[in-house]
Amino acid sequence: MPSIARRSAPLALACLLLAACATGPSPQEVERRQAAASAAASLIAEGRAVEGGEAYMRLVESLPEAAAAPYRLAAAEAYLGADRLDLARLAAGNLPPTLGDPTLDARAGLVRGRIALAEDRPAEVLAALPASALGALPATSLATAREVRARAYAAVGNPLEAARERVELELLLTDEAALASNRQALWEGLRQLSPLALGAARTPPPDTLGGWVALAEIAVTGAEDRSRMPERLAQWRLAYAGHPASTEILPALLGESRLSAGPPERIALLLPLTGRFEAAARAVRDGFMAARLVDSSSGRTPAVDVVDTGSGDAAVLYRRAVEAGAGMVIGPLEKSAVAAVAALGELPVPTIALNQLGGDGEASVEAPTWMFQFALSPEGEASAVADRAFAEGYRHAGVIAPEGEWGSRVDSAFAEHWSALGGRTVARARYDADARDLSGPVKALLGIDASERRAKELVAALGRRVEHQPRHRQDLDFVFMAAFPRQARQIQPHMRFFGAEEIPIWATSHIYIGQPDPQSDLDVEGVVIGDMPWVLAPDQVPDDLARRVNESFPESLSPLGRLYAFGVDAYRLVTRLGQLYGDPAAEVPGATGWLRLAPGRIVMRRLAFARFAEGQLRPLGDAPPR
Repeated sequence: MPSIARRSAPLALACLLLAACATGPSPQEVERRQAAASAAASLIAEGRAVEGGEAYMRLVESLPEAAAAPYRLAAAEAYLGADRLDLARLAAGNLPPTLGDPTLDARAGLVRGRIALAEDRPAEVLAALPASALGALPATSLATAREVRARAYAAVGNPLEAARERVELELLLTDEAALASNRQALWEGLRQLSPLALGAARTPPPDTLGGWVALAEIAVTGAEDRSRMPERLAQWRLAYAGHPASTEILPALLGESRLSAGPPERIALLLPLTGRFEAAARAVRDGFMAARLVDSSSGRTPAVDVVDTGSGDAAVLYRRAVEAGAGMVIGPLEKSAVAAVAALGELPVPTIALNQLGGDGEASVEAPTWMFQFALSPEGEASAVADRAFAEGYRHAGVIAPEGEWGSRVDSAFAEHWSALGGRTVARARYDADARDLSGPVKALLGIDASERRAKELVAALGRRVEHQPRHRQDLDFVFMAAFPRQARQIQPHMRFFGAEEIPIWATSHIYIGQPDPQSDLDVEGVVIGDMPWVLAPDQVPDDLARRVNESFPESLSPLGRLYAFGVDAYRLVTRLGQLYGDPAAEVPGATGWLRLAPGRIVMRRLAFARFAEGQLRPLGDAPPR
């Protein structure tokens, strides 16, 4: 918690000077200690906590142990502020049991508690930092102490006391992100308690902890009678008006209860069944209806109203569908139509949009609370490739992508996600998708052009010919390739020609049309692609739907095949959305991938992976554990 050390520095200095004056040293010695302590505190205030701790420890070395203890304590606090547990442990190791001052003793208890917590000794935390010591702590340290005690109580299996600490911590926090994190931790802890324990701990309104306990009791007992849960939540809202849980936890719980009840009796499927997207929309519709026909996940199969948005206002059609009784809406499909529905504001029913907001030059619109976004986006595939490549152990990537808007989106999506995972993008190249020769961009990616340039400079400097074999750069673990089949079948042969055949190439599904072409695909030998199970592992698609749909709709074997799978998973989300919404870690197997719900209610897909070998795709199997 570096910020704690920075805020506490002036107060710590004042305490140290008082302690120094009490020991009776000479005025010159007092001045020397004052200057050294002031310099250390200044370093900490500047964010140089480790240097500040070292300055305190240098002062400690010149003092008798009795006088050194306050400075040793300040050093330990500085090191903890810099997350240097090793140094903090050394600094605090020689602290006496008592420092002779209530504030110093309380600070020492907090230091010992933080070290014990980091070393997974939670019982010792509570012994070192009892509730009776909190009143002696400086105000700048109190939030840290409450957080430490809350974590310790949670670690020893006492979520109720952990919640009590977090209720007190709420009063000390001002940062919105910290408040949200504290409330979420409080909530997750209380939900571990049994209904009996929660009932025994409940206190009447307006007690804040009692409100948390009452809400948790509703949550853990709601599975018994989902139909009464909205009514009970409404009663809670009235009883605990203005409660901290009302801002985020209550809306999420309302959504969870609504979705967990299963699909509504009637849903609306909004698709552009006329116009230029007709073929795509019909493929999505047929996949959706095929999944509905074999649905056995719930006691009832919802009725479906199919609405053509091809020549109408999507927002108007959406309102009409809801007024006609739709308890859930799937669609629309076009990005502009999704934006039009999102612009309606708060949506009356759960809505699974079949595209994502933003991008493609559209104005960015924030998704309403009840809108979930599900799309076969190239950005999502690029992120999925980054996830798998990182799991395989790669860390240094090169990226080659086409010029233009599509290439920029895919390049940026991969690079940003790769960086967030901890990887580095060490080389980049862009190419003209219409060019007949892509050797130039491949040379730039591999650093061959730089090698050739250095050779020419050497010849010019020496004035004679020299033997030179261009070498590609050595810091590439693998290359992420954004391409379509024609470009991919040029890039891989160029990689081999320039002696980089040992560098793995990973790509999205766009390099494969979805149907075997062994002769042509020899030119992408060794390339790994991420694609949907529908294409790479159809036998893994739930309910044997890949085979059933392909038999019933021969056109699903065309390049539109992935859209049939998209329709299948759109229906799968109808029946599984409550599961995903209620558990951020949940993952549902589907036709387009393993589905999960990311922040912002965006459906993410974990892809299947395969490698081209002798013109055929060979599945890679599951990713290694990370």
